[in-house]
Parts: sequence; C-alpha cells; structure tokens
Amino acid sequence: MRIRRNLIVLIIVAMTLPLLPVAAQESPSEEDALGEAPVITTNIPGMPDEDLAEDLPDDSEKVTEEAETVTLYALIDDAGTASTVSDAALALEGVVAASSTIGGLEFTDLVEIEVMGTDNDLVAAELSRELGVTVAPGNTTMELAGDLDFDDLELMTDPRQKNQWALKNPETEGGIGVYGAWSRTRGKGAVVAVADSGLARGHPDMEKITWRNSDETPGNNRDDDGNGFVDDMYGWDFVQNDNRPQETIGHGTAVASLIAAPQNGKGISGVAPAAKIMPLRVCPDRSCSMQAVLDATIYAGQNGADVLNLSLGGEYPNNHPDVAVIRNVMRRVQEEHGITIV
Repeated sequence: MRIRRNLIVLIIVAMTLPLLPVAAQESPSEEDALGEAPVITTNIPGMPDEDLAEDLPDDSEKVTEEAETVTLYALIDDAGTASTVSDAALALEGVVAASSTIGGLEFTDLVEIEVMGTDNDLVAAELSRELGVTVAPGNTTMELAGDLDFDDLELMTDPRQKNQWALKNPETEGGIGVYGAWSRTRGKGAVVAVADSGLARGHPDMEKITWRNSDETPGNNRDDDGNGFVDDMYGWDFVQNDNRPQETIGHGTAVASLIAAPQNGKGISGVAPAAKIMPLRVCPDRSCSMQAVLDATIYAGQNGADVLNLSLGGEYPNNHPDVAVIRNVMRRVQEEHGITIV
C-alpha cells in the first residue's frame, strides 16, 4: 500500500517537473544533497491523508456494500391499494424500487419492494411500521422432497417396466393406474416445467425430452422473444442466473424421469413419456430460495408450460407472510396463463 502511494507521488512529480522554472530543475548542490531531503507535498482534491487511507475500505468493498439490497413483499389489505403502498414505499429512504407489477404480471394484493439492506426480517419489520401493512421478508427456504437420485432410477429398464407397479396398479392399490390413460394419450404436446435442482441434459433420455424455446436463436446473445432472458433455449438457471440449468445433485433429473422418461428400452418409463420437460433450476443443493421459486413459477407460466412441478416442502406456519406471498403469486400465474401447479 505504501509502495503504491510513493509511486503515485513520483508519477505526479515527474508530470509536473517540466512546468517548473529551469532553475528549479537543476541538480541540488553537494551541500543540499548531504542535508535533509526536502519534503514534497501534493494537494490533490479527494485524496485522503496517508494515515487515514490505511483505515479506508477498498473501492470494491464500498461498491459491494452500497449495492447490497433485499427484496420484500408488501401484502395489501383494507389499509390501502397497491398503488398507494407502492408510492409510499418509494418515498422512504433506502427504497430502490417498488411496484405491483411483478414479472410482467399486475397484482392488486402485492407490491414487490427492493430496499437497501442485508437483513430481510429486520428491514421487513421496519417497512411494516412505516407503511402500515404487513411486509413479508421473502427469505423463506424450501427443501427438496424425497431422497430421489437419478442413478437409482437407472436400475430399471423399459423391458422391466412391469416392475414399476405404481404405473399399472390403480389408486386403490397405491398406484396411479396410468395404463388406461396411455390408451388415450402419453403426453404428446404437453410441456411440464420442473423447478428443481436442474436437468442432466447430457444423458440420452434427457436430451430427447428437454423442451426447446423455438422463439430463441441459439448463441446470438440476444433476447429474441423479448421475455427478459437471453438465449434461454432450454429453460433457465435461477440460482446462477444463466441459460444453463444443469443438474447438480440428481434430484431434478430423477423427478423429470418419473414424469417423462421415454419408452425406448433404456432407463425407466415416465408417466407421460411423450411430454417435454422445461428445466428450471431453483436449488443449488437440497435447499431452495423462495425468490428463485417465485421467479421460476412466473417464467413457467409466461413461456407456455402446461404444468409446473414443485417437489418441494418446508416447515413454516400457514400464517407466515411469505406463505401468503407464494400463494398469491401462484394463484395469479394460474389465472393469467391457465397453468396447473403441483
């Protein structure tokens, strides 16, 4: 740090030297050279004193701190309207954005608020007092249901489909009796969005059943269909925020296989073997953020999924405000797009 500051001073001196009178540029006398070295001072606006500079954070740390925000949700009741609550929130210090339009959908009972801070619960409590409405912290964590792993499912193959007793047995015997449904349809033309841990697209079965966004041109780094996602050819990763929802722990691929694994003599047979899977990665491991699940729900509806599968659970009371937010978003997406959420 000290070396860098000395170097800056030397550079400044070198730049200003040509501007000095010739006499001032002459070499010092022997007597001057042997004496105490002169102190060079610079007066640069905005540069802190040397001692103070040691205590200041790096610019990168300041930018990160200033840019950190949390996303909360105001639940609208008889205390006001979405418009009045949104306007009131925007008037508060620290609020970056507030809108009742979430993911392109207009809500009458919900306002999404982005505000400076790091503690969702603390900020939500403060906003609730300021706005006079319940503000949900939006930080509920969900958990993947069941210990599914795609590798376990590969023990069975289509020729042994009879071992998948749940496909054949009726509900009265603990199954789903899908054989009768197969005489009418096997899911051709249906798109099932799976919000989970991703999809192992490198597997032959998965390649064949993966949904493809026909409105996107691959690899051109553009949002061709204007849905807000660049090059989302095969779904979206809401954890990394990119277009590669690649499997990480096997759960999402296992769920996708149970739904739509093709009948091709390899692996298992899915319930709807002719359907397509829209992979939406919301879980980096067994835990999944509420925000990622909400974003994936809106994406599934907007991009034509017929069904959204959420193999998720969690322990939180029904009166928790985050539960109300989740229900509101899912209901609104169902109303707008006619999607079935299971």
